[in-house]
Amino acid sequence: MTDAAERKVRQWALRRNGDPLENSDIVELVFAFDEDNEARHDEVVEEIQTLVAEGNVRGERIDALERWRVRQEENCETRMLEVARNEHEQRHNAHMSEYHAPRREGDASGSDYRKERRGGDAETAQRTFFMWTLGSKLGAAFIAILVAAVVTLVNIGINYLWFGHP
Repeated sequence: MTDAAERKVRQWALRRNGDPLENSDIVELVFAFDEDNEARHDEVVEEIQTLVAEGNVRGERIDALERWRVRQEENCETRMLEVARNEHEQRHNAHMSEYHAPRREGDASGSDYRKERRGGDAETAQRTFFMWTLGSKLGAAFIAILVAAVVTLVNIGINYLWFGHP
């Protein structure tokens, strides 16, 4: 029993001493229980509001932790990609320096003469430009246009010589 109902029952026990209950006594008891239930209801509502407020705070903290975790995973993936890229680049450079050092026919095997031959970079750049332009689709299109122009000029020249007009 709660406080109000318990008080009412004690009052009856002291006042009545075994007298029969009357209708007003039962109504007083019902109101006492109602008063206790209202008090319990108010306490439960306050506890629920407190729990909701705490839940909102926890929810915000959980959301913040989730955002932090996602950022950490993205940073970790980025770092892992960087590390993998750096390792690949290091392996590639090591392979190139070990197996593909620039040599001429007269160079001894395993010798690296790159520092001595730095002056040849302009020539290498010209060759590379030439091969990229004429060895590419753009270069092929340019050559096709050039050949078509030459054939047309030759045809015009032959027509002038043979027929006297183009």
